[in-house]
Amino acid sequence: MNGINNWINFYYKLENNKIDQIQINESLLSLFNKKFNKLNENQIILIMFKVKQNPIKFRSVSLRQKVKVKDFGLLTEFFNECWLSKSKEDYQDQNWNYIIFSYKILELIKYNY
Repeated sequence: MNGINNWINFYYKLENNKIDQIQINESLLSLFNKKFNKLNENQIILIMFKVKQNPIKFRSVSLRQKVKVKDFGLLTEFFNECWLSKSKEDYQDQNWNYIIFSYKILELIKYNY
């Protein structure tokens, strides 16, 4: 599937099981380079930031965000803020296996004016 109008999960494996600003930045860069860097700069992406502990514990970190490809870099600061706003006990001090970005690429509509 190409992600147009379908929700897809992108898993970023954490080597040390801790999440910090560096891990969030690297995971977003990996997602962008693997999935979005060849898209039209005005393409719109819906995206959510989640985390996972094996085998079945998932947590949402952010609500769904809407961003154009050309503005994708703005998510780094936003998702870092979302992470830092979460409780230490339930999020930051936990051991996580994956950062997950659930995303959907919206169909690019071209208008003729």
